[in-house]
Amino acid sequence: MTFADFSKLLFFTGVIVWLIPPFKQYKGRYFLFFLILACLDPIGLFFIFILKFYLPGQIQILFSYCLLIALIEKNILRKYWIWILIIALVSFFPTIFQFNRQEITFVLILIELGITLIILKNLITNFALSGKLSIFHVVLLTYEFTAIAKFLNLLIGFADATAFFMLTGLAQIAFGLFFSIFREDKSGLVI
Repeated sequence: MTFADFSKLLFFTGVIVWLIPPFKQYKGRYFLFFLILACLDPIGLFFIFILKFYLPGQIQILFSYCLLIALIEKNILRKYWIWILIIALVSFFPTIFQFNRQEITFVLILIELGITLIILKNLITNFALSGKLSIFHVVLLTYEFTAIAKFLNLLIGFADATAFFMLTGLAQIAFGLFFSIFREDKSGLVI
């Protein structure tokens, strides 16, 4: 098997694995988050194979922002809707001002950091209430750190692209399998 074949196998395995978590997370706090994640790769494939170009950065920002919104509690969304609208408008500056790829990647990193902070807040809140550390949240945080690392590698190029792609591809599949099996509310995975 050549490197190209292994890369394709890794990529398509990841796409298939990430279609499963929304079913497991159905009616849970993170359902919408995992549903959006599951839609990302098929939409990216649609752009590549049907439209013959990569997913535009503006659409990536839109999906990342939707991931962020999916994690915000409904009462906070209602209370601070004007701020969420303002942040959305600022997030879409790259579309208005025709940002280059690096600037778009920087915006994506900022949104991912916001997602990470929300998950960290949920982890700390659950720990404070129950006195137990949720493995689900720890794994979700680790997943977010790998996503941020991918974007940082695009922005800075700190790692060998081939090795980094393989490592993160395998990690993404492992995360997808974990979230296909365990839920936040019923997993019982606490320390």
